[in-house]
Amino acid sequence: MGLEGMSRESLLMALGESWERERMRENGKGGGKK
Repeated sequence: MGLEGMSRESLLMALGESWERERMRENGKGGGKK
């Protein structure tokens, strides 16, 4: 159970990071500060 939860958290974290990266890249393209 613990391992499954950790795996799920890791996956969510990785997904969030990639999503944030793409968002940051889009913002940078538009000339955003962040």
